[in-house]
Amino acid sequence: MKRSTIAIIGLSVLLVASNLFWVYVVLDGGVSYTYLQSSYDNARGTALQAIAVAGEVARGAATRQSVIDAAAQAQPGVDPFEKEGFVWVGDIGLRFNEAGEFVEARPAVEPF
Repeated sequence: MKRSTIAIIGLSVLLVASNLFWVYVVLDGGVSYTYLQSSYDNARGTALQAIAVAGEVARGAATRQSVIDAAAQAQPGVDPFEKEGFVWVGDIGLRFNEAGEFVEARPAVEPF
């Protein structure tokens, strides 16, 4: 084989390899961005619920149902349910004592 043929084949292989590398980089960036956006949306929803619950509790005359309603209004489309002593409304868990007074809130996913 001539040296020019070997050079053309080698450069063609390098061109294809570099293009495959850049396709991988772009796809990986897109997937990472999608996960980042999802994480941001979840954190924002939880923060909005926490602010709504804090505002309701700060009023002083908050009832169990009013706190649950405040959390539900901050993240529409979720149905509250009870599990392990907490009332879960979307991404936030609310715990109440026997008298129906708010005790604590917990996120569904613990931060790092």
